[in-house]
Amino acid sequence: MTPWPVQALSLLKDAAGRLAQLIPDSKIPNIPKVAATQDTLNGIVNGVFFIAGAISIIFVIIGGIRYIMSQGDAQNISRAKNTILYALVGLVVVTSAFFIVQIVIKTAQG
Repeated sequence: MTPWPVQALSLLKDAAGRLAQLIPDSKIPNIPKVAATQDTLNGIVNGVFFIAGAISIIFVIIGGIRYIMSQGDAQNISRAKNTILYALVGLVVVTSAFFIVQIVIKTAQG
C-alpha cells in the first residue's frame, strides 16, 4: 500500500498536468509579463537587507536608552540587555543572510 503523502503528490501532479493541457500559456488572461533585470533584483535584495539592518541598529539604540533609563532596577536592566542582545543577534543573522544571498546570486550568474 502506497503512503498517503505519495498518493496525494501523485494526484496533484496528474491534476497539474491536465490543467496545463487545458489552458495553453498564450490564452491565460490578465497575467502581466515582468522583465526584471539583474540590477533590479539586486536593488530589491539590497534594499530589504538595508531595512532589516537599520531596524536592528534602531533596536540596539532603543536598548541602550532603556539601559540608561533603568535607574538601577534589575528587571529593567535585564530587559534592556535582552533588547540589545537580540538586536545584535538579528544584525548578525541579517548580515550572514546578506552574504549568503550574494554568494548564491554570484553563483547563479555563472
